[in-house]
Amino acid sequence: MEKRIPEEGEYIIVRIKEISPNSAIVSMEEYADVSGFVHLSEIANCWIKDIKKFIKPNQVKVARVLRVDRHRSYINLSFKQVPVNVSRDREKEYKMEQKSNNLLKMFVAKNKSAKSFEDIRKMLLDKFYSIKEAFEYLGEEGYEKFSKEFKLDKKFTEDLYELVKKSIVKKEVSICANISVKSYDCDGLNKIKEMLDVEEEKVNVDYVSAPNYRLKITGVDYQECEKKYKEINRKIMAFSDSKKNMIDIERIKR
Repeated sequence: MEKRIPEEGEYIIVRIKEISPNSAIVSMEEYADVSGFVHLSEIANCWIKDIKKFIKPNQVKVARVLRVDRHRSYINLSFKQVPVNVSRDREKEYKMEQKSNNLLKMFVAKNKSAKSFEDIRKMLLDKFYSIKEAFEYLGEEGYEKFSKEFKLDKKFTEDLYELVKKSIVKKEVSICANISVKSYDCDGLNKIKEMLDVEEEKVNVDYVSAPNYRLKITGVDYQECEKKYKEINRKIMAFSDSKKNMIDIERIKR
C-alpha cells in the first residue's frame, strides 16, 4: 500500500522532533511515518540569530508544504508562509480531532464491543478524512444506518450517537465575499478602518492586498450566515460615496 503524503501547497500539522542551528526536522501528525524539513529561512519573517527562540522540541505547529519528493517521502516545509488565520483554523481542527479520538477511545473502553478501538478507528478512517467527520456523519445519518454500514452493535452505536450529539460541535458553514475599498478622504486610513470594523461573532475581515479585503462569515447554517451578510453589507455600503469612498462587495460563489 502506497504511503500517504501531503500535497504541495497544503497546510499541515507538524510536531518538531529535531532542531539544528540551520533547520528543523518535524513529524507529521496527520500522515504516518512521514518526516519534513524546515530550513532556517522558512522559520520566520525576520532575521534569526538563535533558532531555538522561535521553535521548541515537541512543539506543534502549522506548516505549508513547499516541495514533495514522493520517492523519498521527503517534504520541504515553511512556517513563515502560513497566514495567521489559516494557522488558527488548522490548530482548532487539530484540537477537535484529538478530542474526537479521545472520546471514541474512552467510549470503546467503557462499552462492550466486538471490535477494538484501533479496529473501529481504522475502519472509520478508511472512509472518512477524520474521526470528527465520521462523528458528523453519524450525527446526520443516525445510528441505525451507521450501525449497518460499519457492522457495529446497534445498542453500542446508539449510545455512541447520543454521546456524539452532546459532545461534538456541529459542522459549521461559511460564506465569503471580496471587498474593494478606496478612500480619498483626508483621513482615509482611519475611514477604511471604521468601514470594516465589524464587531460580530464568527465574522472576519482580513486584509489581502490594497485595496482588497476578504470577508468570511461562519455559522451553523447558511440562513444565519446570509442574515449577517446582508446586515454587514448594508453597514459597509452606507459609507459609499462616489467622490470620497468607493466600495465594491462581490460575493464569492462556491
